[in-house]
Amino acid sequence: MMRKISIAAEYAQVVILDPTAKVEVPLWKRDVPCVASDTCILCGCLHEQFGDTEITFGPAAEITCDLTVVFDGVLKTPGRKIAMESVWADPILDAPTAGIETRVRIWSNRSVFPDKVVIAYG
Repeated sequence: MMRKISIAAEYAQVVILDPTAKVEVPLWKRDVPCVASDTCILCGCLHEQFGDTEITFGPAAEITCDLTVVFDGVLKTPGRKIAMESVWADPILDAPTAGIETRVRIWSNRSVFPDKVVIAYG
């Protein structure tokens, strides 16, 4: 099910991962929209002091988007679960996945500090 939320993203990032798996958190790079390992994606957002980021999170079959693609890759999901968390590992949203690897696509309205982010999985 597709969900839409607005959050003040601490450190201007959200984390996408399988919360049941051991993850390798990638090192953040300056002026990029996302960085990823095969088990974790860090997605840039608007810095919390400047306001909320509107995030849409849902299955690829339910997502239509006219924003710019900033990430298209595969995330290992051995527990068949995908989640979005804060940088402090606080759960935000989660969903089951069909397999142990899940395609993830991310769009945003700006490459740096976007206030609209769309995350599609599956």
